[in-house]
Amino acid sequence: MKKLAFIIFILFNLNYCSAQKPGTNSQVNQQQILSAVHGFLKWYKVKGHDTTVHYRLIKGGAPDSTTRPSINWDGVETYLAHLNSSGYVSPAYLNTHREHFKEVDKELEGFKLTSELIKINGLDFDLVLKNMEPEDVLDNLNKMKLHKLYVIDDKAMAAYTFTRYVCMIFTLTKENDKWLIDYIGWDRSH
Repeated sequence: MKKLAFIIFILFNLNYCSAQKPGTNSQVNQQQILSAVHGFLKWYKVKGHDTTVHYRLIKGGAPDSTTRPSINWDGVETYLAHLNSSGYVSPAYLNTHREHFKEVDKELEGFKLTSELIKINGLDFDLVLKNMEPEDVLDNLNKMKLHKLYVIDDKAMAAYTFTRYVCMIFTLTKENDKWLIDYIGWDRSH
C-alpha cells in the first residue's frame, strides 16, 4: 500500500511539473501578462469607458408605453465588437458578456408596459469593471500594484490593488503567443 501511495505521489508530481512547461521563460510570460492587463485598462480609460451610451443596448420601453424594454442585440454585438477591437480580450470574455445580456433580456420579459423610466438590473453599473465607480480603477492606473500572479501553462491569474479598497482579479489565456483577458472581477481575498 505504501508503495502504491509513493508511486501515485511521484506520478502526480511529474504531471504537475510537466504542466509548468519548464522551457518557457517565466519572466517573459509575466511581463506579457502585466502588459496585457495594463494595456487593456489604458485602452478602456481612453477608448472604451462610457461607450455603452454610444451603443443602444435596450430597445422599446420609455417613453414608448406600447412596447416593453428588451435587449437590442445589434447594439450588443456592436458594443462587443468595440471591446474586441482593443485586441486584449478573448472570445470567452465576449461570450460571458453575451450570456450576461441574455440574463438581462430574460428578466426584461417580465416587465410590464410603462411610459416611466425604470431601473434595469444588470445594466446599472460599469459592465467591464463590474462596479458603480469605474474611476476608482481607471484614475489609479499609475498606482496599481500586482499582489498575486499565478501562471500554469497557457492560463494566468493576476490580482491587482488599485486603492486600499479596490482589488481586482484578471484571468488570461495565451492564444497564438498573445495573452488575452478572459475575466475581470473583484478580488475578495485581499
